[in-house]
Amino acid sequence: MALKRRGVRFVIDWHNLGYTVLRLRLGQWHPAVRFARWFERRDARRADANLCVSRALAAFLQSRFGVTTAHVLYDRPASPFTPVQRGEREQYRQALFSRLGIHTEKLGFIVCPTSWTERRGFRFSRSTLSCASSSGSADGKRLAPAGDSPTWSYS
Repeated sequence: MALKRRGVRFVIDWHNLGYTVLRLRLGQWHPAVRFARWFERRDARRADANLCVSRALAAFLQSRFGVTTAHVLYDRPASPFTPVQRGEREQYRQALFSRLGIHTEKLGFIVCPTSWTERRGFRFSRSTLSCASSSGSADGKRLAPAGDSPTWSYS
């Protein structure tokens, strides 16, 4: 690698495995998925450091990708991020909906990361949304899901 000769260190910050997310859309044996897995495995071994968000991911990289050391740095919000008081939260929500052109008093919403998968509980969120909408437990509020997932369906 040309960068190594110049003294550049190659560090990967792993939050998930790209090939597993791609596999959800294309299937396990698709050539693009197999290439992505090979590429991630190769680069993980070449990296000067591998940073992971969980011990399970670090163990996976060590056992399946042959990484000798993977450092775990838990994903936590920075100290400036603190819970917002109810009144402040309502002001923010109203300002956000106003900017989006949504004019209603009774609207709730769910925002999901695009990398959510079945094992990360997206099925639970989807079924909760469905139950809340159909049972009336949403107090007559409209629920507007945001985000994208290959497993999401609006039924």
